[in-house]
Formats: sequence, structure tokens, C-alpha cells
Amino acid sequence: MNKKTPDRKQIRKFGLAIAIILIVLGVINFFYGERPLFFYTWSAALALVIIAVFVPILVAPLYRVALFVGHVLGWFNTRLLLGLIFYLVVTPISLILKIAGKDLLDRKIDRSDSSYWKFRSSDETTDKENYYRQF
Repeated sequence: MNKKTPDRKQIRKFGLAIAIILIVLGVINFFYGERPLFFYTWSAALALVIIAVFVPILVAPLYRVALFVGHVLGWFNTRLLLGLIFYLVVTPISLILKIAGKDLLDRKIDRSDSSYWKFRSSDETTDKENYYRQF
């Protein structure tokens, strides 16, 4: 997490973004929820807009809390998603390939070979286009 103090423009943008979210929640509450919640969310949005525009430094603690929460959620989600991908995608593919006897990386050691060098035909390597697209 970046420890530097955010500038006024960043804090103002953050305050206005949260105000927009509160306005959207207020509209949803107006049509599908209870009317008092509509009033509270719009009042909070209006107050946040006024504070963010005129005194954005007051929004800075909320900004720091949001950054911290985002950092924690990002750390957790990264581990969760990478773990799920590994155990639900990579591990079954590995097991299937092992059962089928496949070695996609050609890692088998052949003692009778003097070298593991792979010879390529000359038409593959002398093309000028291969020089520009090596990978």
C-alpha cells in the first residue's frame, strides 16, 4: 500500500465516487425499498459532495480506510483465486496427463542420446519473418 499522502484531487474524486454510489443506492431504495433509507442515502451523498468539493481533507480518513480494505480484499482474493485455479484446473489436467502417460515438456531422460539438441529444418530458421517474431 502506498504510504504517501493522497492529494486533494484524488480525495475529491473518491468522495464524489462514493456520493454517486450512495445516490444509486438511494434510487434503488426509493423504488424497491423503504422511503426513509432513500432520504438518508441521498442526504449522506449530498453531505459527501459538499465536503469533497469544499473541504476534501475531511474525506481523507475515509479514503485511507477504503484503501486499506481494498488492499486486504485484494490480498485475500488473489490467494483464493490462484488457489482455486491451481486445485480446480491445473491439478486435474496434471492428473489426466499423468494417467495418459503424456510428457508435454519432453522431460524423459534418454541415456542413449548423446545430446538433447533438437534439429530444425533450414526453411523454418532462415525465414526473415521468424527473426521479427521469435516467440
